[in-house]
Amino acid sequence: MRIQIFALIYIPLLGFCISWVHAAEEFKFLSDLESQEQFLKKHIPDFTHPEVKEHILRMTRWHHNKNREHLAKKSSEIYRDTQIAKKLKQNTNYNVSGQCLSQIAKIAIDADANEAYARFVEDSNGRQRSGLFRGDYLWLGKYYECKGQTDATGNIVTRMCLAVVTETLNTPDGLYITTCFPEICDENDVASYLEAVFGDGSSAKAYCPSKKPFSKADIAAICVFSILAFFVLAGTICEIIFICLDLHYGMTNPAHEKRKRSVPAYLLLCFSLIKNTKTLFNTDRKESTIEVLDGIRFLSMAWVILGHAVYFPLTTIDNVLDVCNFYITHFGAMVIVNGTFAVDSFFFLSGLLVTYLTMREMRRSGSLNIPIMYLHRYLRLTPTLVVVMLFTSTLFMRLGEEPIYELRNALLPKQCEKYWWTNLLYINNLYPENFAAGCISWVWYLANDWQFFVISPAFIYLLYKHRFAGFVAVGSVVSGCIIITGSLVSHYDIYPDVLSYGVVARAFVYIYKPRSPAATYEEVEVSTTTPAAVDDGGNDYFGYIYSRPWCRICAYMVGMVAGYILYATNKKFRIKLFYVMEMWIAAFAIGITLIYGWWGDVKAVDLNDFPSVELAAFYEALKRPLWALCLMWLTIGCTFGYGGPINAT
Repeated sequence: MRIQIFALIYIPLLGFCISWVHAAEEFKFLSDLESQEQFLKKHIPDFTHPEVKEHILRMTRWHHNKNREHLAKKSSEIYRDTQIAKKLKQNTNYNVSGQCLSQIAKIAIDADANEAYARFVEDSNGRQRSGLFRGDYLWLGKYYECKGQTDATGNIVTRMCLAVVTETLNTPDGLYITTCFPEICDENDVASYLEAVFGDGSSAKAYCPSKKPFSKADIAAICVFSILAFFVLAGTICEIIFICLDLHYGMTNPAHEKRKRSVPAYLLLCFSLIKNTKTLFNTDRKESTIEVLDGIRFLSMAWVILGHAVYFPLTTIDNVLDVCNFYITHFGAMVIVNGTFAVDSFFFLSGLLVTYLTMREMRRSGSLNIPIMYLHRYLRLTPTLVVVMLFTSTLFMRLGEEPIYELRNALLPKQCEKYWWTNLLYINNLYPENFAAGCISWVWYLANDWQFFVISPAFIYLLYKHRFAGFVAVGSVVSGCIIITGSLVSHYDIYPDVLSYGVVARAFVYIYKPRSPAATYEEVEVSTTTPAAVDDGGNDYFGYIYSRPWCRICAYMVGMVAGYILYATNKKFRIKLFYVMEMWIAAFAIGITLIYGWWGDVKAVDLNDFPSVELAAFYEALKRPLWALCLMWLTIGCTFGYGGPINAT
């Protein structure tokens, strides 16, 4: 009866509230650049990576640049403008060293003389390509064609530099172009030379990667990984020897039994590639295995990979408009944008398994050793985390060498040097307050999972000893999570990330819309007001909602309830077919609504008809516990034998 009440109340309620949001007729965007920037800053979700956020604002400004075609044309004249040297000598504002200027002039002369190295240098420069109005503002040349080119005397050696050319001083917004320059030219020389090339009024800032000496951290990382490699090699050789000895003695003496390994040998074999490969690919199932979880785990991981594979290249692709158009015109794109539900799936799995396995252990041993439980979990997570932090903050920087790669990852060593300890304490989801400033910030999930794990024994004990009290405690936490999430969303005017991305995509489509050369932004009929909900409040989705444990614990708690049900029923329970059908329909309807419910608003966003913050708060507060409830039925239904075709696979 309770299941029926749940299905009859929550499904129509959720569908009715989502239907309040009207699909607008056509997107109307703000006319002046200042209003555009103000609106975008508030609408771009702060859970978005800072580089993506800067990319969006940068492109807005770049497409307001009336002389972008002029800059594009001048990009092909870096070594062909014969007046540059004269301009540099006459104007002291261009601060280019004499040695740099003479080598640039030598390259230009040699290029006219068809010298091979000079032609390679000239050919390697970034230049205008098709697609300027499709979002191609990043003109990358050929790095390895430029690298190490030398003249006949060996005096000139070249390297690739990345420059930002704008019409405003000290701004990162403009044309990103890579250029090939002699190594003797420093970044100031390159910037001044490009300012002369692109004409008066332009401003350039250059970044030229150079060979960096190995730091103490780099040397320490090499030593650590060398030691690990030694143990892996030694363990593998040790296992091969044992295998050969067992085969030899087994052939000469059929009654021979494998001898027990000594403790040092056993520890060494832990590093063996052979042993670990067998363990990794072992498909044997234990009695405690819950098979449906393997499917949830695989699909969730694939979902995470899909989302990141689409998300992270956005700062470097040359057809961003096509991506935005795809998002607001393809119904299936909602699966990609809502990939964050996969994270809740993992929280659900974690809560389920810790409850189910711990209760089985309590039944076997009659007690719960909490300190050992914490120690085991910490030792299971932390060594791998330390290795990843060490590699990412040191050797990872040396895997690539071109300017974009170094710029994108330049802050990793400094961030880990400052905040590595927060990861080891698993508080990196709370400190530093600015998520992007943390050490390998994507491990925020581990911090949440650890914090949930720390408090889980209290709930497990209550569920095991006093079922009613346990359900009351779990229900209180879930209710608190819902109330806190809804209150934060309402207080800070935070919108669901799926809607924020829809607004951003529409903004891009408007910005890149082809117009006649004589048209100005003021001549386009646009809306000049922003919705009240996006006034001075911002949209710090990640800072207030996404990474905070009090907003993410719902799925974990629902998972604990699912784990208790599986334990209490011993994974066997009969349910009437009518209720089974109702639950499958309810789970499917809720899941589809959560993922695709905002589609009408994504494909047609009108700022004057933006969804109310109350609706946003309702959706944000309930979406994660409802998603976890869908997973709970999926798990229970399949485990009890009511999965139908799902169980058949």
